Amino acid sequence: MAKLLGNLKDELKELAGIVNSFKSEAVQLKIVESLLKGIEVDAPAKVGRKKPGRKPKVEVVAKVKEPGKRGGRKPGPKGGPRKRKVGPSKTLDILMDGDFFKTHRALGDVVAHCNENLKTDFKSTDLSGPLMKLVKENKLKREKNPTSNQFEYFLG
Repeated sequence: MAKLLGNLKDELKELAGIVNSFKSEAVQLKIVESLLKGIEVDAPAKVGRKKPGRKPKVEVVAKVKEPGKRGGRKPGPKGGPRKRKVGPSKTLDILMDGDFFKTHRALGDVVAHCNENLKTDFKSTDLSGPLMKLVKENKLKREKNPTSNQFEYFLG
């Protein structure tokens, strides 16, 4: 078997110039495959090269919760339960329950109020979608302010 592969290797070296003259790797591969078609090899090697940027597949193993642990979450800074951050929709619900939207508020005002008073880290893009959802559900009204040319949200 080794002798056969040695002969094949020598023949391929002679044919390398012809095979490499084709610019397409796919054509080169087809030529080599057709030459190797009649030869049986115990452990076939994959011909070709890896695609750039591909990461090897990693097996995902599910984490098993240990008894006595709180839902697998990390403890807070003082060892107690970690507090969850409130999302944009829940934050807007809190503002609607209060008196924040009793006056007309622009999107920038809502973002500034949330970030300063509620200690959130929202951008205007985080709140614009949930605000529009509240408008479509008729929970909030929206009008364009003629002086600032911005939409303002308020309870209707």
